[in-house]
Amino acid sequence: MRINEAISYFSGSLPKLLGVGKMVFGSIWSDNFHDSSACELLVPIASPLTVYYQDGRQYRAECGEVLILPQGTKHRDVLPQGNESVVFLCSFGWDKIAQYLSLVNNDTIGKISKRTSRDLNSVLEGISRDLAGGSEMDRLISATRLLSALMVLLRDVLAETGDAQAADSKSRKSKLLNDAKQYIENNFNRNISLDEIADALDVSSYYLSHVFSEGNDFPLFEYLLDVRMKQAGELLKQGKFNVAQVAYAVGYENPNYFSRTFKKYFGDTPSKWRNKATE
Repeated sequence: MRINEAISYFSGSLPKLLGVGKMVFGSIWSDNFHDSSACELLVPIASPLTVYYQDGRQYRAECGEVLILPQGTKHRDVLPQGNESVVFLCSFGWDKIAQYLSLVNNDTIGKISKRTSRDLNSVLEGISRDLAGGSEMDRLISATRLLSALMVLLRDVLAETGDAQAADSKSRKSKLLNDAKQYIENNFNRNISLDEIADALDVSSYYLSHVFSEGNDFPLFEYLLDVRMKQAGELLKQGKFNVAQVAYAVGYENPNYFSRTFKKYFGDTPSKWRNKATE
């Protein structure tokens, strides 16, 4: 999901705030598995917190970081060495929570940025202040703040996903680039075309041409020319082949065209270049 899609989807309704505040977590929470009565955001304040799921999964949050627990999750809240500690807890319901949790969960949150940590804590503190007012307007503002907190987390997750997608795209382009070069180096002695190379690599000729130019700052067929001319030069240096034979060996069906191309590339005709190279 992209940022614009997320904004459109999640801005249609507000979550329902059920409870918020700083709580002291102690042994009663760590010794026994218990259910989340609603979806919960947990932010440890005084010491790290590790949540153990009944299925064996575990997630740790340092101070200022966040854990999110779906409603009904059986878990234990464990603090270092069984000590008591203060945890900021926010429980809520939301008609879009299933879609949200498919994107934002303890597997995708990871290490949130310092910016996100600051934003999130500021929003949660604001919710506590608003709820103290007790009016309908205060509750509306609190629900709006909660949506803001959820969006802050979503922003981080989507940013990380976008970076990963960008890195994956870069990796795929790099592989395509290398595969194209390898194909040219293996087949330069034939009259190969852009369509043939693209078909062999299972991409469109337009995309291959674009990726190659983007990655090298020169066109694909300039690379093919470079490979052919360098190979032609090596063959001419050996002195064993005439110009026509060299032309055919590097993929040119017309020796005259090869000679013109060679002269444009090296500045000399193939014969003159060979004579200079073998002197």
